[in-house]
Amino acid sequence: SYPLVAQPGQNLELSIYRSQFPDSVQVSGYTENWGQLFADYYDREQKLLNQADEQLPAFRKGDSTSIIELYKKRYELARRTFSDTPLVPLYYNAVGEYLVKRLEELKYQRNLTANNPEQVRQNIIADAQQLDFFSFQSLHAQRAGIRDFTNAYANTFGVADSLEEEYGQELNQYDVKRLGYQKLDSARTSVLSHIEERKATAYAKMYLIAERIGEMPLDVATPSYEKFLEEYSDYPQYTAFLKTFYEEIKRVSPGQPAIPFSIPNKNGEIVEMSDFEDKYVLLDFWASWCIPCLDEFPHMKDLYEQYSRDEFEIVAISIEEDSLRWRQTIERFDNPWPQLYGGNSFQQETFNAYRGGGIPFYILVGPDGNIQRYN
Repeated sequence: SYPLVAQPGQNLELSIYRSQFPDSVQVSGYTENWGQLFADYYDREQKLLNQADEQLPAFRKGDSTSIIELYKKRYELARRTFSDTPLVPLYYNAVGEYLVKRLEELKYQRNLTANNPEQVRQNIIADAQQLDFFSFQSLHAQRAGIRDFTNAYANTFGVADSLEEEYGQELNQYDVKRLGYQKLDSARTSVLSHIEERKATAYAKMYLIAERIGEMPLDVATPSYEKFLEEYSDYPQYTAFLKTFYEEIKRVSPGQPAIPFSIPNKNGEIVEMSDFEDKYVLLDFWASWCIPCLDEFPHMKDLYEQYSRDEFEIVAISIEEDSLRWRQTIERFDNPWPQLYGGNSFQQETFNAYRGGGIPFYILVGPDGNIQRYN
């Protein structure tokens, strides 16, 4: 992404060298020096973020780092650079990421739980209020409204740890969100009490309800969804978004029929969803440039060997834009399950029909042809 200041009647010309993006961007047509202002900020910001990235492994182990101070310097730099300019959302975004890092520090510093985590949470909330984080202007500048902040806040309560202790095994995120839903959701929604502006509250709730629709069974998500439509009918843009999203997710929720497809394999033969009746099918949407996708292959091979082909099949659907690179990658890994080439990147038809947002993206279909799990 790259920020632009666009105004009615003003023509901007952009020059972009993709291989050097975003360092290569040049913008002409500004009446002010917005392009140079951002370029100077970006250069200094990257130095701070690079230092923070080097310390992330230690940070996630709970070791002492300077990450919080680096993120604080970043938002202070953004404030000095962008206050009273059209690029001020970059300042608010930096504030939000700083606060999320504060909450993540509390999550990872398990050895310091004796130091009253509730007091630390209250201190972070107080700082968020002082930095005007809960205003509409600030929430609108965040990556996903209030979602990242509330999720980081909920994760400081040790729900995942207590569930893993209860079940005696490590749980994946999918199961933690469902098994720990009540505690996590209670923690997330408690943050809303700190928002005073009605428009900001509506905007924040919209994101939390959308997340609930996307990640929880619809019978859990529906009551709050319907309440929002009634309570905030004076915000038609938000209710229209949720209505559309709800209907789209409903079509791909567990219990709904799997979406049919007809996609060629490496030999050009058309493979269809109906070819895999009466067995479990794991649909895997991936691309060669997606390192997490490739990292899952060894685990998928282990899973593949546990079951017969009469019981279980994996179907890989690549959204790679370059078919040659796709062929090179499937030859390199030699995965034994069907390899299909969907192409067209994130606009791939079946990926879009399943409301895929990123990859790796998985759908588990049951022997009855209905969706069983949606990730």
